Amino acid sequence: MLAGVLAGCAAAPQTAAIEEGDNDPAEPVNRAVFDANMAADRAIMKPIAQAYQDYLPAEIRQSVHNASANLREPVVAANDLLQGRPARALNSAERFGINTTAGYAGVVDRAGQWNVPAHSADFDELERSSLDFYAALRSVYRQHRQSEIDKTRHDTGPGG
Repeated sequence: MLAGVLAGCAAAPQTAAIEEGDNDPAEPVNRAVFDANMAADRAIMKPIAQAYQDYLPAEIRQSVHNASANLREPVVAANDLLQGRPARALNSAERFGINTTAGYAGVVDRAGQWNVPAHSADFDELERSSLDFYAALRSVYRQHRQSEIDKTRHDTGPGG
């Protein structure tokens, strides 16, 4: 029996015939845009990125990185608030304030030097933890509400 089940899993998939109406009507445009993007990437963006890497000193590249990371701090703080993590949000807001003022608009990571650690929060994390957080709150509310309903039924008895 196990061999039959495993053999069924190993069978080649049956492909359905592709009908003319199944194609994406925008496919030719999508392919043209994709090809243009790839050509621009090869002709313009790759040489710029290579020159950035080859000719700018590491200190300048680090400063650019610090400034762009500083611009992300308000987004990280908002993300932390949505996840119900006010302490982490305050940490991100503090980093943004320190680096924007004492760090010359974020070019220097003064907050890191002053032991205010950075943390990241991407929106995949937001989706997982925030939605889990709100689902847990909803669950607690439902349990509380159900216990109130049960208590009312118990107090009034079956006949009201």
